[in-house]
Amino acid sequence: MSPYSSHQTELFHLIKTQHENDGKNFQQISDWLNDHGYKTTRGKVFTQSHVWSMLHHIKVDYDNNQKTHGLEINFKIPMRMYNERINLGPKTLRQNYSTVAKFSSLDGRLGGQIYENNRFYITLNVVYHSATLWQAPYSEYQQFLFDTIDSMHKEGNSYIKISQWMNDNNYLTPRGSIFKPNHAWSIHMKKQKSINRFARTYVPEITSIGVDII
Repeated sequence: MSPYSSHQTELFHLIKTQHENDGKNFQQISDWLNDHGYKTTRGKVFTQSHVWSMLHHIKVDYDNNQKTHGLEINFKIPMRMYNERINLGPKTLRQNYSTVAKFSSLDGRLGGQIYENNRFYITLNVVYHSATLWQAPYSEYQQFLFDTIDSMHKEGNSYIKISQWMNDNNYLTPRGSIFKPNHAWSIHMKKQKSINRFARTYVPEITSIGVDII
């Protein structure tokens, strides 16, 4: 399953287009989204911070050869640090008290002292490729034609017989033409190709992981 929905992708493209092409600032973009009835992914009214977050934490590109979207999502997850050497109980005036915590496992890697009021975040960059973020519109009638052709073909009927059956039952092609064998073949093959294309799945890849200290 994709970590990023089609609705989120639509929002990202809208924000990116208005920011880069139209030169709008984050306040103008959030006002536009609210005026047009858009909500955040959590159903809230848009603010400048929502717009900034979507623009800076997600990158979307498209591979025209593979027909896939590439999503790079930067996660920043709050974490709580615990050090058993820190006495969190009340301090008297006679006790020495330092706001510096010595984290032996992190001191060397992060460059020295870490203060008790520091905030810690796990950062993850996740890259995901998806073939399902966009699909060509397919009407109910087109789906009916494909299902009928596919069923009849599996029963051993040729495209000639299928096209004859369509004409005998007054069904036309999606463009309103009388059925011919090449029409039945085209509808069947194109949809099968589309099904196979959109059925491709990819495993998300973590490209980097780290700890941010603020």
